[in-house]
Amino acid sequence: MAIDPNAPVSRAQKPDLPALNGRNVRHLTYVNLISRIVRGSLASVAAVAFVAGLGIGLPAYGNAVAETQIVEYESASRQSFEVPAAAAELTVDRDTYDATEPPKVVWPVPAGTKIASYYGPRMACASGCSSFHEGVDFDPGAGASVGSIAAGVVMAINRPQWAGLGQHVWIKHNINGQEVISVYAHLQYGSIAVGVGQTVGVGQHIGRVGSTGVSTGPHLHLEIHIGGGPINPLPWLQQHAAYL
Repeated sequence: MAIDPNAPVSRAQKPDLPALNGRNVRHLTYVNLISRIVRGSLASVAAVAFVAGLGIGLPAYGNAVAETQIVEYESASRQSFEVPAAAAELTVDRDTYDATEPPKVVWPVPAGTKIASYYGPRMACASGCSSFHEGVDFDPGAGASVGSIAAGVVMAINRPQWAGLGQHVWIKHNINGQEVISVYAHLQYGSIAVGVGQTVGVGQHIGRVGSTGVSTGPHLHLEIHIGGGPINPLPWLQQHAAYL
């Protein structure tokens, strides 16, 4: 038999619904509230999942950025201290002394200065000259600066018994625990720049090349005394000295 969808429904066909009372109303209220909470929670979870899918942190965003910046900074710091292989192979050309320490002994005149007369026996060059040369004569030119070979104390200037040396200076040094005396002779008049008892430094200017005393021309006569007498200055300087 066909059913007319527009025909009225009898009471017998309708299910009886329970009567609403206060308890049922409260129950429905609680159910509705829980449903809203669940729906809200599901929506929040979905939102978090969506945002996570985009690769964006929520509360940890600040920390994530800070950590990224720190990693980038550390990486840049490490890169800035990388030494190219070519630079690592470079070497420092040092002189005969450590680059971090000043030389203890230097030559009294510039490098390449001509030597006019050597230590040892010789023909007397003029009246009053000895036949044994107790020093070495450097010829850097008249007026050239003369420096102390090492740090020390000026012990004498123009000793009368050494008048043949003209204007001259004696300096006492302590080099590697050994007493060494250096003598600078035939200096220009008025050029001596130190005084007796004065402490001088290595290479310090003490006077200028002249031709005072028994001399045939401007030059520096240098003597080195060790153990109470003169020695050959050249091999000693070659062993101990470095040019400034």
